[in-house]
Amino acid sequence: GLHHMQFRNASLTELFERYDVMKAAGILPRRTFNHGPGTSFYYEDPDGNTVELSSTNFPVEADYLAYFTTEAYRKNISGIEIDPEAYIGRFRSGVPQSELIRIPD
Repeated sequence: GLHHMQFRNASLTELFERYDVMKAAGILPRRTFNHGPGTSFYYEDPDGNTVELSSTNFPVEADYLAYFTTEAYRKNISGIEIDPEAYIGRFRSGVPQSELIRIPD
């Protein structure tokens, strides 16, 4: 059967704006992750299917691809679960994207 479907947003800004719209409609993600190369919000549709809304964490494709060769990725390929409100709040308060997406060792 279907595990999940993914829809990629053009940027973290776009992903977070989509989160705001869905939250205003009473739709919240079931899980949220900083996977390292990308950030993902997982929702459940009315039929129980998982819908992943995501964005790459890197504005330049070369940086995105390079992340897969890092020790941080080798140590933790799944990333970390995040609190969407805190994560978005840090982003909107001016925390540089390079710091925001960093996965602690």
